[in-house]
Amino acid sequence: MLRYGVVLVFSFVALLIFPPDRAMLLFLTAAVLLSGIGVGAEMVGAAHADRATGQEYRPPSAECAGPAVCSTGADRRSGAVAPGSAAYHLASTPTLVANDGTGGPDLRTRPIGPRHAEPADRTPTRAQAGAPDRAPTRNHAGASARDEHHPRPPLFGDRHTPAYTSPWKLPTRPVQPAVAADDANIGALGVLAASVVGTGHRCAEPAEPRQDAYRLARDETGRHLIVAVADGISSCRFSDLGAQVAVTTAVNAVRQTLGTAHGPDALDRLDAMEMFQSVAQRMLATAEERGVRPHDVGVVLIVAVVPTRSDAPDGSRQVWIAHVGDVSAWRLRHGAWEPFVGGGKAQHGGLESGEIDAALPWAPGAVEAGRHTVPAHSTLAFVTDGMGDAFHGNRPLNRHFARHWSGKPPITSFLNDMHFDAPSCQDDRTAVVVWTDRADR
Repeated sequence: MLRYGVVLVFSFVALLIFPPDRAMLLFLTAAVLLSGIGVGAEMVGAAHADRATGQEYRPPSAECAGPAVCSTGADRRSGAVAPGSAAYHLASTPTLVANDGTGGPDLRTRPIGPRHAEPADRTPTRAQAGAPDRAPTRNHAGASARDEHHPRPPLFGDRHTPAYTSPWKLPTRPVQPAVAADDANIGALGVLAASVVGTGHRCAEPAEPRQDAYRLARDETGRHLIVAVADGISSCRFSDLGAQVAVTTAVNAVRQTLGTAHGPDALDRLDAMEMFQSVAQRMLATAEERGVRPHDVGVVLIVAVVPTRSDAPDGSRQVWIAHVGDVSAWRLRHGAWEPFVGGGKAQHGGLESGEIDAALPWAPGAVEAGRHTVPAHSTLAFVTDGMGDAFHGNRPLNRHFARHWSGKPPITSFLNDMHFDAPSCQDDRTAVVVWTDRADR
């Protein structure tokens, strides 16, 4: 309308400056008529646009702030832009939003409010999501849970320990992951393995690295499963490095030996003394390469070789096991876990003493090795003392794991069990569990 007002003002100024005559009066009359027609046409067009969008036309008011297009009172309260306006069409252009989980960005058309308005919360309510409309519950660790379908790690005691309910922290240096796990079937064997940083390590500030480590391997022919489990000594600053080097060197040494041996007597080729000496030498060499003192990489180690199939008429197996320190091997019998190899602290001074009789890389000559006959359909576990001490000292915990691991569970269930909370069980915990002669393989 501004341009028509300018025409009228110009016409009246011309009337004042020039003497009135017939030509000037005709010019002024035409200008007024054209201006009136133009103003009326704009008003009619705006009314039609509002009817098309279902909105009632309202002239601009003093409540409009700045050059933005005015909206109704309800629109101003909600921060929306009036439909049909230029601002609405600008705001409704396609907007690139976050990935919706289908593998790529989602290009959607959605109106947005004025620049000063906060975007609406698009998170569905519990009722919209089909869940019961109730306040979120608190899980055992104090975290908010939106439903009750998440499994809870087992608790052995009246209440959770303070360390268990504390948030996890990060170490000051890059280290191996706080959690590691594997699931495998080989021959007639089923295998699950997991290593979890202990509650006493993960909630400190700064956190301590997971000092346990394990490796799984097979020989080239697939006739043997190779297991190595190491536990770093807590007083050794870089024992997490020592544990990784120890298990990797051990499985490689076994693979190399078995690669040249064939037939049922392949286990006779294994020399525990030679193997553990090579592990110790590799640990010392790695410490020197990294500029680390040999005293700071100390570990205890257990290595096992399990035939993937039985050659005996009764289905039994000869399992070769060698170890140094308080790592141990267990067998599930009569509804409970029973140790049959290792567990040095249980034999020398008790669990509370914290003493170990030997460790690598200083005492490879202390290795103990031998064959152990296990019957058909056995369940074996090779563990660090974070699990072994719990099996020894907590009967309800022992029975729980005997029930849950009587058959091979899903790896998610296995990991959930490994996050158990029990008094005095704050160390890292690692377990490699082997089920022989599985019917569901």
